[in-house]
Amino acid sequence: MGFYETEYWLSDTWGGSRRDRKSGSYHPYVPDSLADATIVLQPATVAAVARVQADIALLDERAAYA
Repeated sequence: MGFYETEYWLSDTWGGSRRDRKSGSYHPYVPDSLADATIVLQPATVAAVARVQADIALLDERAAYA
């Protein structure tokens, strides 16, 4: 599960509005890494992806001669 970190922004800007120059904390979300995830696709999804890949290959082939 992802988590939120607490970071601090230290402004070094002289221009802009007073709000833009204000330093302060913020909380970026850090998601889980997808590199280690095990992704299982349903057979119907795999078939749909294969059809789309074939359609794209055909489109690329035809576009080269247009």
